[in-house]
Amino acid sequence: MQTNPLQTMSPTGAQSSGASNQNAILGKDDFLKILVGEMTNMDPMSSDSKDPTQSVAQMAQFSIVEQLTNLKQTSEKSTAMAMLGKTVTYKNADGTKVDGVVQSVDTSGGDPTLTVDGKPGVALASVAGVR
Repeated sequence: MQTNPLQTMSPTGAQSSGASNQNAILGKDDFLKILVGEMTNMDPMSSDSKDPTQSVAQMAQFSIVEQLTNLKQTSEKSTAMAMLGKTVTYKNADGTKVDGVVQSVDTSGGDPTLTVDGKPGVALASVAGVR
């Protein structure tokens, strides 16, 4: 069977087509999908297994990625909370810089957002400075 060079295999074995992006970065979710796919197709009790510790190592990698993600989220929430009452400079959606006092922090979503001088939804990543 001849394969299309633009087709890739998903962790479940299904083919998906799409243009290859040479500058793409493998994110946490992509890594976890690949790892879960490998673990799903693995038989640690098989005599064909070249290295019986491979499944344990992959489970450890899965755990490490998850813990690093949790650490990142905790760090972002702590950073946002530390900005309460401080004056920040952030970039608006149009790219202009705005100064204002952080009045509250919302951590209910995936990434914490700030309310600055009455404007809710200011992304932590858009903050350029704190005074």
